[in-house]
Amino acid sequence: MKCVIREWKIEDKKELAENLNNKNVLNNLRDGLPYPYTEEDAAFYINMMLSADKDKTFAFAITVDDKVIGSIGVFRQDNIHNRTAELGYYIGEAHWGKGYMTSAVKQICDYVFNNTDIIRIFAEPFSYNIGSCRVLEKSGFTYEGTLKNNAYKNGRFLDMKMYARVKCFPKESDISKYLAYDDVIDWDNAKIKKLADDLWEKADSKLAFIKDAYEYVRDNISHSADVGEDVLTCSASEVLKEGHGICFAKSHLLAAILRAKSIPAGLCYQKLILDDEIVPVLVYHGLNAVYLEECNKWIRLDARSNKEGVNAQFSIEEEQLAFPIHPELGEEDGYMIYASPDEKILEKFKNNKTRSELWKDLPTELAEK
Repeated sequence: MKCVIREWKIEDKKELAENLNNKNVLNNLRDGLPYPYTEEDAAFYINMMLSADKDKTFAFAITVDDKVIGSIGVFRQDNIHNRTAELGYYIGEAHWGKGYMTSAVKQICDYVFNNTDIIRIFAEPFSYNIGSCRVLEKSGFTYEGTLKNNAYKNGRFLDMKMYARVKCFPKESDISKYLAYDDVIDWDNAKIKKLADDLWEKADSKLAFIKDAYEYVRDNISHSADVGEDVLTCSASEVLKEGHGICFAKSHLLAAILRAKSIPAGLCYQKLILDDEIVPVLVYHGLNAVYLEECNKWIRLDARSNKEGVNAQFSIEEEQLAFPIHPELGEEDGYMIYASPDEKILEKFKNNKTRSELWKDLPTELAEK
């Protein structure tokens, strides 16, 4: 059965009360909810949500076959945090473990990101609530750290985990800049245009073309380090000619192929540990973002070649990039979408003659964050 979130109706009060009048549910929530939880309490809450500021409160019933099984809401923060919102949710105990909560979280995040200017949604489950943590992880949230003794509930101090999901967003307001030609994303090159034409002809939709272009670069253009190539490629045309490139170079080629068919594409950067054991140094990693007109949103794609331990995939709903982010190790995700390659990145290509030279001098900072 399918889970759907929808606006509250006062008629939902009976089912809401039935699901929340349960100590096992309440023990995972913040204090302030009455117990026993009555239909009158439910009616009060529903009316409060229906009359709330629609720009600050996004509250929905979680339903299956239009029967209420839980509640979910995203609440905009104040002051300098007004582009951030907190996520809260619960589901009746009889419905635990069926995937409904994960579906509801994905739905509300998509709604908020697609209909508001909020760019970050966070949640703070109790550390012991493994099920809630798994829901967030499966819904595209990243674990950011543990808040020690952050709550006092039922007579004891409790740790809470901080999870967040951040919307990728373009640095430039003019989307035409994500179609531009330059010396690095040189999409007007004849061979790039021919490749784009060939992929376009085989695809049955624009979305299929984007997927095919991504998979072409991921699977047919080798990562230079994986295959031991020392020729250093940077521009899209160089990468296509040589058939290999490192992460930044491959992202330049994918952007060029997409732009050749007037599809806005940009660049993102993550800060990652190069090698946990051999070279535990934080360096930048390059990937792409592409605008899906039919979905009215940007998605990130990582065309770094797959190998053992790396399984990047094309996905509209849930990102599957090459590398997980480990904030506790100092790694940083990058949600800003740049229209052109970062100058500090390009300097490294100019200052090193071979891939092995560059490997000893990988970028550790961006010109503009």
